Amino acid sequence: MLNKKNQGIGSAINTGLKYISGEYLLLLDIDDEYLQGALLERVQFLESHREMDVVRSNGWYVRKNGKSLFIYDECEKNIQDVFTALLEGKTNNWAGSYMVRVSSLFKFYPEREIYQSKYGQNLQLLLPLLYNKKCGFIDKPHMNYNQQENSLTKTNVEKSKKKKEFR
Repeated sequence: MLNKKNQGIGSAINTGLKYISGEYLLLLDIDDEYLQGALLERVQFLESHREMDVVRSNGWYVRKNGKSLFIYDECEKNIQDVFTALLEGKTNNWAGSYMVRVSSLFKFYPEREIYQSKYGQNLQLLLPLLYNKKCGFIDKPHMNYNQQENSLTKTNVEKSKKKKEFR
């Protein structure tokens, strides 16, 4: 059991990175959930596509009034350059929708640490592995991304927007 002062999401990820012993990494927000078979299907995909270090999948975006698929547009499903698409906001980077190969991740982060900040942990894990590389896509819902009204991410983003508007 680890007991330490809460230093945010980046610190929690850095602590977790030090303890990884498996071949693959996924992150999941505390209020989200994987659907049955999701992990196995992603592992099988990466095992059969050794040239790729990342696979992404579809999922359900769940709100109070219903749910919808993350990715419904054929163009987004067939993005060849996920690196650029992420930077341009043309696809999501939600925790839970990507699985990465740990050996490749730790070539980029040999100290098993990312930059600690309020935002951007998912991108820090994904972008180095997607630069000039292919990313697989499984067009099947693998998770429920549950949108909460008072989620940490949503409230922090809204606070940042209000600060910018105030200036």
